[in-house]
Amino acid sequence: YQESDITMDRNIDQRVPTPWVRYASEIQSVVIGEGVTEVGDYTFIDCRALKRVQLPSTLRRVGAYAFSDASLESLQLPNGLQRIGRYAFAENNFQSVLLPTTVTELGDHAFYACKQLNVVWILGPVGAVDIGTFGSCYGITDVFLSGGIGSIHRNGFTGTQIVDVYYGGSRDSFYAMTGNVYGDLTDNTNRFHFNFLLNPYVSFADVAAGEWYAESVLWAAQRGITTGTDPGRFSPGAVCTRAQMVTFLWRAMGSAEPFFPNENPFTDVNPTDYYYKAVLW
Repeated sequence: YQESDITMDRNIDQRVPTPWVRYASEIQSVVIGEGVTEVGDYTFIDCRALKRVQLPSTLRRVGAYAFSDASLESLQLPNGLQRIGRYAFAENNFQSVLLPTTVTELGDHAFYACKQLNVVWILGPVGAVDIGTFGSCYGITDVFLSGGIGSIHRNGFTGTQIVDVYYGGSRDSFYAMTGNVYGDLTDNTNRFHFNFLLNPYVSFADVAAGEWYAESVLWAAQRGITTGTDPGRFSPGAVCTRAQMVTFLWRAMGSAEPFFPNENPFTDVNPTDYYYKAVLW
């Protein structure tokens, strides 16, 4: 569909851009069936009641403005998706977005003004995070970035107040990716975590989804604060030692180097202990 169709008088039958445009204010959910590979430009723009969308595993492209100005409360992008157009999901209400490893093209302002958004995962080799891609997403606190991202525009995260950036590459490659210039991502961020293993799919067999601590456990595990007691187990009823507790706090604050790394006041804390730097910090 064309932008000119969208802005024309929608009361003129022959200019109706989509068959459902007259019901845009009523549509609350959309299911796009398996086999569909593309949601075209402007397809669901201004569907302001649209809260839920189910996308097929066969989807490869979401066009420009395709879901712009809707009210999506959650967003699950399928593996296999490759391209997201400009303003594709602008001004929606979801709180997190995970771009799978297959996404390589991300248009400018693709998630512009998603003001409820607080966590962003970019898992794949996106060529560029363009100008305004996450602009005016005031609520973003955590950004997880693949080491394979080509570049980030200095205004890619304009108008945000990010607390933590978790990056899958080295410090040097991060600043090379951002062009060694200060911008919204580097200026506004309190803590950087380099060489971070991105793992949004972490789970523990002994943490049931309905438990009061379940979301807290996943939050900590996805940020590398805890790794569990054994592969796939968290042991929620186990007792924490002082060493574990201070290590959790240290990791949550960015695993910073101690100010005085050679001054150890404790005779029972050794340089070979996993908690050594945490205790000194």
